[in-house]
Amino acid sequence: MEALFAIVAAMLIVAELVLILRPPWPSLLPWCAVSVARSATALTYAIIGDYFPMQLVARANGGLNVLQFGWAFIVQYGTGLILEQWPLQAGHYPLIAYQTAFGVIVSMHVAALAWFAVPWLAGLKGKAGALATRQPASGWGLVEAVIPVAEIAILEAEEHGEW
Repeated sequence: MEALFAIVAAMLIVAELVLILRPPWPSLLPWCAVSVARSATALTYAIIGDYFPMQLVARANGGLNVLQFGWAFIVQYGTGLILEQWPLQAGHYPLIAYQTAFGVIVSMHVAALAWFAVPWLAGLKGKAGALATRQPASGWGLVEAVIPVAEIAILEAEEHGEW
């Protein structure tokens, strides 16, 4: 699940960067990517039940709701503070003001992705390294197949039965 969220976050970051940099092609595709990535946050309400006991799921969802709405307020307020650093031109802020404000948001997304992805990738690296360096006690000779007892019972034929 972590890999899926990392992919969605990376997709969101790329789409936001495309929208900030304003390339000459239509912006429909990046906006579609942003809408898909943003709607993925609704999955957190369903997933949170896997991380808390049944008695605390409603409280955890309530806490998540408060955090998401609170964070949305903080981001909007911060965006306004950044925009106010430029004077109004013809009744609105210049393009560079919006690019700067949204660039700060994208940098926060990159930091959040790194915060979650770096430990996860380090865990994968540790698992891969352990698999690559594991040596059997008898050396690197013949490999012996180990079949769990539960599977042996399934593979054995009954006394008078046919396969």
